[in-house]
Order: sequence, then C-alpha cells, then structure tokens
Amino acid sequence: MAQLLKRIAPLSLFMAATWLYAAGPVIQSAQYVPDDNRLVIHFNEAVNTSSVLLGNLSFDDDNNGPNADLAVRGGTVLNAGGLSDSVEINLLYATLIDSFIGSYYGNAAFVFRLWGNKVNQIMSLEDMDASGLMLKIAAGTFIDGSYAANGDTSVVVTSSPIAAEPEILSATYDANINKLQFTFSDVVQFDQIAEDRSANFGPGNGLLQLPIGSNDPGEDRNGNGTLEYEANIQFLKIGFTGTNGTMTLENIGRVVQTTDYDTIDMYLTSNDAKRLEANVGVDGNLSLDVQPWAFVDQSYNPNAASTMSVTAIQDSVNFIPDSASYNLSKNELSIYFTHLQNAGRTIKIASPAPVYTKIQLSNGTTSHTLSGVEGNPSAISGSGNTGFKFKLQIVDQAGVESLINGDALTLSVDSYALYDNFGNGNASAENVVCKVVETTSANEQPPQLTAVSYDEDLNTLTYTWDLSLGVGYYQGSALEAMPTDWADMASQELLGLGAYDPVDDTTLTLGTGKVYYSGSKKNTYVRLDQVDRVRLTRYPNLSSLQMTVDGDVFNAFLFLNGNAPTTKDDNIVLGVIADTTSPTISTAKVNVFTHTLEFETNEPVVASTLDPADFDLGGVTLAGAITAVGGGAYDNQFSMAITDAAFDAFMALPDSILTAPDLTVGSGALTNMGSLASEAQILDAPVGREFYLLSREAFATAPAIHFGALKLIGDECDVYVSEDVWGTKITMDNVLQLAAAFQDSTPTDPTMGIKATIDDWYGGVYDTDENGKVIIFLADILDEYG
Repeated sequence: MAQLLKRIAPLSLFMAATWLYAAGPVIQSAQYVPDDNRLVIHFNEAVNTSSVLLGNLSFDDDNNGPNADLAVRGGTVLNAGGLSDSVEINLLYATLIDSFIGSYYGNAAFVFRLWGNKVNQIMSLEDMDASGLMLKIAAGTFIDGSYAANGDTSVVVTSSPIAAEPEILSATYDANINKLQFTFSDVVQFDQIAEDRSANFGPGNGLLQLPIGSNDPGEDRNGNGTLEYEANIQFLKIGFTGTNGTMTLENIGRVVQTTDYDTIDMYLTSNDAKRLEANVGVDGNLSLDVQPWAFVDQSYNPNAASTMSVTAIQDSVNFIPDSASYNLSKNELSIYFTHLQNAGRTIKIASPAPVYTKIQLSNGTTSHTLSGVEGNPSAISGSGNTGFKFKLQIVDQAGVESLINGDALTLSVDSYALYDNFGNGNASAENVVCKVVETTSANEQPPQLTAVSYDEDLNTLTYTWDLSLGVGYYQGSALEAMPTDWADMASQELLGLGAYDPVDDTTLTLGTGKVYYSGSKKNTYVRLDQVDRVRLTRYPNLSSLQMTVDGDVFNAFLFLNGNAPTTKDDNIVLGVIADTTSPTISTAKVNVFTHTLEFETNEPVVASTLDPADFDLGGVTLAGAITAVGGGAYDNQFSMAITDAAFDAFMALPDSILTAPDLTVGSGALTNMGSLASEAQILDAPVGREFYLLSREAFATAPAIHFGALKLIGDECDVYVSEDVWGTKITMDNVLQLAAAFQDSTPTDPTMGIKATIDDWYGGVYDTDENGKVIIFLADILDEYG
C-alpha cells in the first residue's frame, strides 16, 4: 500500500498544479492611462487585489523582437484589499532614489539615503511603441478567491492619449542676469534634487530638517529653503539653436520657484551662459528645443516636445575694463570696471577665479601675456567690488617691466577672463591705458646686496640684503629652508653669482652649490659643492675679492622685486672667516670583497700627506695605498687599498673584533686646506660588503647598491645589516634571534633550525663562496607601501 501511495502522490500533485493554473483567473485586457500613470488589468473573474506579484509583469513593444523588454520594478496597487475583476496599479512609485556620504554627529562617513518618486519606469514605458505594446504576465502573478493562479499569458495594452500635457507657452532669456524663464499651460514641478531623508530605509517624514551646528548639515542641499523630492527638471533635454550654433544645457545654476508653478525661472550656470551667448548667439534668431520629460506636471505627465523662438534681452552693461595701473614697486596690477559699479554689479575674483592668461600688456611694439598669479587677488578698496588687484608672478614681473621703457603701457583682456555676480563674462577690450606708478617705501624697492662673507669651516657664503624682509627667491624658485640632512637638498648651478679679483684684474664665476635660507630671509646662504669649495678656499687673493650678483637673480620675499645688480664698482669685498678647527674622519668602513678601507672627512684634506701607517684597524697597523675618490689634490672621500698581509692579519682577529672594530687614526694624519693638522681619533669602522637590492614596486627603479655591515659570524650563517636600518628597525637582539632560528631551533620545530630543514628538504644550499655558510642580508626593500 505504501509503495502504491508513493507512485500516486507525484501524479496527484502534478494534476493538482495543472488544475490550479488551468482553472485560475484569465486576463482579458490591459489599459495604460498616462494621465495618472495607471495600469488597469481586467479579468474574467474577481482576483485578490492584496496578493499581486508586480515583479512578474513586463512590457514588450516588438513581439519578442530585439528591443529590450521593460520589467516592472515597482508600483502601488490602488484598489488593494478584497476581490475585484480588475487591478489598478500606479506605476509611479516611491523608493530610495539617491544617497551621499557626509558628516553626521561625528561620523564623517555617514551614508544619507534619500526617498522620492521613481520616474524612470514611466518614462521608459511612455517611450515604448504604443502601437505594438504587450503586457507579459508570468504564471502565479494573480490568484482568485479560491487561490487558483493565472497561467503565463500576454495581452495587448491599449493606451489613452494624455489629456493634460503641459505645454511651453513662451520662453525669455535675459542676458543681463543669465535667467531663462518658461511659462506653461499648466502647473509644473520645480524640484531639482532629492533631499527627503529615508527613515530606516523607508519613506522620509516630508519635513525639512534644519542644520544642527556641526552635527547635522540639514536636508536643504541646494539652499533654497524648501524640501525637494527628486530631480523633476531634466536640463539635458533643454537645447538652443541660434545664428552661430546649437547647444544643450549642462547644468542648472538655480531655480527661483520653491513651489510648483506655471512659471519656471531658471538661472543658467556661468559656463552655460557663456556657451549660449558666445557660441550660439542671443540675437533675434534664438530658438528653444525642449524634449519631453524636461518638465513634468504635478501628476508626472511630461511636457510636450516644443520648438519655439526665444525672446532675448541683450546685456545692457558694457562689461569691459576702463582703466588699469601697474605698481612697479609692489609688482601689483590693478584693473577697474566702473561700468559695473554704475549698474550696481560686482566682479567675482573667486569661484570662478579670473583667467590670468587672458590678460596681456603691451608698449605698442612688444607685448607680454600673463601666465598666472602670485598668491590671491583682492578687491580694490573704494571700488564697490568692481576693481581688483593682484601680484604678478616673477616671470610675468620680468616680462612686464621689460616693456616699461618710456612708451605708454596698455592693457588688453580677452572675453570671459572674469565674471560678474550674475555670471556674465567680460567682453574683450584692447589698448586700455595702464598707468605705471612707484612708491618709496624701503621694503618695496629692489633688494640691494650690502655684504658677503665666506665661512671656510662651514663652507658657506652668506649674502646679506638691505631689505628687512630679505629675499625669498633665487632663479625664479622659492628658497628652501636649511635641511637637516644635506643629502636631501639638490645642488644647482649658481647662475649670476661671481667675483672680481682687483689684484689680477680677473673675474670668477661660481659653479654649483645649495642655496637656502635659515631663519631670517635677510641673509641668503650658499653651500658650495666640493670643486668650488676647494677653488675658493685655495684662491690666493681670497680676501681681496669683490663679489658680484647679476640683476634679477634674486627676488624680494614679499613684493618679488628683482635684485639690483651688484658690480665691482659697488666694492662688496668678501669677508673671510678662517677655518680654525682640525679636520676629522666622519665615517669609515671596511669592504671585505675589495680589501679596502673607505673613509670620508668632514672637509677636504691634502691627499698627498695621507699615510696608511697612521691608521690602526682593530689593533692591526695598516699598509697599502690611499687614493682620493675625486682624483684631486684635495678631497674628502678616500679609499685605502690594504695590502694582503695587513688584511689577512686583520681578518685573523677574533670574531668579536671583526664585527665591531675600532679605527684609530694617529695625530697629524690629516691636513686641511688651511694647513691645520688633525688630532688623534678613534671611531667605529664597520666591516662588510656591498649588496644589490631590487625594488618590489610596480614600476621598479634600477637595482641599488647597499653596504651591509657584518654583525654576526655564526657556524652556519653570517648576518649583514644595511646601515639604513641598523639600530632602528634592526637591533642586535633581532640578529641573535634570527641566527638562533637559522642554526639551532625554530618555534615550530625545537629539534632543528632553518638551515637543517633546508638541507633535509633540498639537499643543501647554493654555497657560492664554498665556506659552508649562508650569507643573510637584512635591509628595507621598497614596495607599493614604501
């Protein structure tokens, strides 16, 4: 019996399912009413209007052809509740339509979700071909009072014409204030943006939330004082055709209306106004081209497509500069627009900023176009915000001042170089008289050199200026502050800096060095590179040199005036601060590959007096040959090739000495350029070798050479550590822990170290020097994170 039931049960279920769909409600017709976005479906019997699966509905306008079907994503059943032989669905529905991230009660990444009506569905439906429109209904979408469901079916959708389609009656564009005004046959909606915040992913409360200090920015995102629900003005569907061309709006500046109305006043953005007036033309031939859905009425019916002439009101204000002045002392250009002041308008010098490359000055023969601005522009006091002034960049200052040779200076400004408070751009103007003025304030004059000194010990030239504020630029670039590490500052050509030797009647030019300031900018410092340092220090007539500086090499800190030239006739004699300190060795290291001792001194010393016998390494007196890295008679970098006997004697020392040897330098081993001899010195001299390191960055640089100092000599490994990380990222404790893990035991296997594990698995390591040990080098390797 049980087996019989098992066979009968599936057949019974299949028959029952077939009966449910076969006996279910049948769709007889469907109608779409665009006036209120309503889909009405009629049945052969009453269906349950509270149990409708809207997601099972879709529209097809080409009988399963290539056009995409429109799936119903939402809607509201208007006659829900009970049984009815028709179902009415409003296809305009409310949902989450937008979101943005902002700050909310200390949470800078709070997600604001906005609620409003979803218009896309009815827009897409009404754009479909109504003559072949079908409604597809999947099985199970509707059920009758006995819970029998409909089967798969399709039905023709009839659509009634829109009874009340808002029409544009007129359009006016006022070029004075960039306002476009529409009048309609019916009330249209003004909303430009979604603002109603969702409550727990559901509807908002429909009330405008005001800002609460810094905790809540409020809901008024566009600042018009009213709550808006969705973007009901589609600016991309508004276009113009004129004498010179066509355009489509790219945005909306703002809409005046804050309630639905039969008039819409729309201020264009500055860019759209410029495109309309300059590229299309606002003469009597301007026409408006508006597509459906640019506007909607209160029932979300779209406007009718419209092409009509636009009444254009020309700009009544002559927006051109009428006067200008250039302050030679302050490096400041002032431009006035009194026509705007008479009309009650003002200029904007921020958001948007003036386009300085559209400003040109000329002397009638030669002209100079500005490249930018130094700092920020400011309004001219007393001009009613119709005049502005700004400081020229150094390159422009030089260009403009080269024009001032007694001829009249004039100003030309291209159109749309700046805008007024209504978003209007200026008209082009040429040959506006530009008055040149000067002042007598001390700090507004060109910097004048007053003294130069050279500190032999610090290897620094100090240029002192007459201005209390000093100079802030060299060769057109801002001076850098004195670095904590000289390696962080690049050397540059010392253009324009030199000296005159009155003894030999010769001139000197400086080569390269590092130009900087420290504290006050009244002094400018130059740290000479090695060649110039040696040349200047060893110069026989050093204290007689008269320093020279070309004009406009330096620029004042505040007003950017180029320095006045300093020649031999100004008699700025170089003050010399003699070196009274003994030379010392700054760093030293031993390279086990090259058998060399490499060392640097704190200043150039005489190469020919260096004697290897004055150097003791770990108790071994060295022998060999010392050469200057630069090859000159004076240098601060040297390499000593140690003899085999001395090197072998050193390498035979105990491991404890090899990993931390002292270098002892005898008294008088070094002699500087001032003939001062060094005192006895003891310093660390790490023993090691060079390694190539390959960057792991996405765009890797070439392999770099790093010196690794020997920090541990073990039975199965030698550990070297890069100088860059020793004592900071890597300590002796780290080295000992690594060696123990490699040679003895690891946390995962106390019976053997890493070396023994590798030998077991791979039969040993590739021993290049055949000493039975592995070389470990610890260093930073660059990757995407530094």
